[in-house]
Amino acid sequence: MGEGLIVRRGGGANLNYKVVGGTSTPSSPSENTIWVNTSTAITSHIFSATQPTSPAAGMVWFKTRNISPVAMNALKKNGLWVYPTACQQYISGAWVSKTVKTYQNGSWVDWWDGQLYTANNTYDEYTGGWIAKGDVSWCEAVSPGLPSVEFREDSIYVEKNGGNAGYTFTPAKKINLSEFK
Repeated sequence: MGEGLIVRRGGGANLNYKVVGGTSTPSSPSENTIWVNTSTAITSHIFSATQPTSPAAGMVWFKTRNISPVAMNALKKNGLWVYPTACQQYISGAWVSKTVKTYQNGSWVDWWDGQLYTANNTYDEYTGGWIAKGDVSWCEAVSPGLPSVEFREDSIYVEKNGGNAGYTFTPAKKINLSEFK
């Protein structure tokens, strides 16, 4: 009489997201498709609050925090919530920042890692835009004059335009920065 051996393989939960790379967003994405704008092949990916210590070429690191505009349950059954905020890919021995979007509720959603300004992006969804206001509260007789504002490649340059009164230059929306350093 012979022996029979039953091997059962399985395990792993069904994931509720897909990671894709390319230089343009996919035309028929499914819910929670994560698109990384890259021309370099994605060899693996990791969600982590800290930078991986032993990266491999092509690896994508999704930086996580406890808030995110693209929070998602990574599992189809039960729950494993991730809060990605930024993306870098390991290319030629260095981490390179990448643009990334997640397809949720029928549209592509931009990721946000707390930045308030980068070249050509004032993050209006979070800042409400930027506003300058004159402050004449200390002396009604003084004309404050608004500052001149220049959005540069690496900074916002604000210069006072005469007068003795002060002014403020702030995001139009209040932003909770308690999660950021």
